[in-house]
Amino acid sequence: MQVHIMGHTNDYRFKCEHCDLRFGANYTLKRHLNTVHEVIVYSCQHCKKTYRDSGAFKEHVARHSSDYVPKIYTCSVCGRELRSRESVRRHKLKHSGDIFVCEICGKNVTTPRSLEDHIKTHTGEKPFVCEVCGKSFTNKNCLISHRRVHTKEKPFTCTDIHDTL
Repeated sequence: MQVHIMGHTNDYRFKCEHCDLRFGANYTLKRHLNTVHEVIVYSCQHCKKTYRDSGAFKEHVARHSSDYVPKIYTCSVCGRELRSRESVRRHKLKHSGDIFVCEICGKNVTTPRSLEDHIKTHTGEKPFVCEVCGKSFTNKNCLISHRRVHTKEKPFTCTDIHDTL
């Protein structure tokens, strides 16, 4: 409550080092840094993965615990289970009926992000680069999957043969 009240006073003691804006609470300064200046402030001590969002960071750190049970979020349209509310929100775009068409080749996709990734196949843009071998990828998920080549990580388990993939 005291932090909230400070927001209504002229006591703006937390100053942004990038743009000189001032804030009444440290958490509002951190939110500003994360959203405006894209400052990464959270780093996992287990695997060094970095986050700008404290909620995503806490969820990630919890995954390192041996007794971790993932939260499951379900699509209200089709019942698909996903691991975050944001994933469900993006997934639901596929059910909206909206179609995004590539102006170059006419391919139809269901989300603006899919269209952005698809257009990179025409432009040759590959902004996601592996820090180990230098191989480039059109999107972040392809890079994340590729990194497993170097780490030998096999995060998926086949329920039919009980083997990791």
